[in-house]
Amino acid sequence: MKYEQDITRVLYEAGNNGLSVKKIARHIFNIHNGLFEQTPYEEVYKDVIAYINKNSKSKKDILEKTGKWGHYRLNPNSQADCQLLFNFEEHDTNDDQEKLENKQVDNSLSLF
Repeated sequence: MKYEQDITRVLYEAGNNGLSVKKIARHIFNIHNGLFEQTPYEEVYKDVIAYINKNSKSKKDILEKTGKWGHYRLNPNSQADCQLLFNFEEHDTNDDQEKLENKQVDNSLSLF
């Protein structure tokens, strides 16, 4: 399935409240549709439902139901969830920008 990481990222950003299946599918649809790639919403919705059904059956799976009907979130008790959280943390880009500025010093000779 090609939407696994995107679904996990969307649910991670949603937090502990989770999202409904329709909202998850809408986010994934918006991520994957652009000027050059058009994926039908029905196809995305089917894939999202298949992934959720596959990964929310037991207590150790990565997804779990919230108290609301049709809402899912990342399972805090899942070991796979803890591993995936490392991939979504944003790093500080200011340090990277300063390193690039220091490396881009112009040492060429002037022609005039």
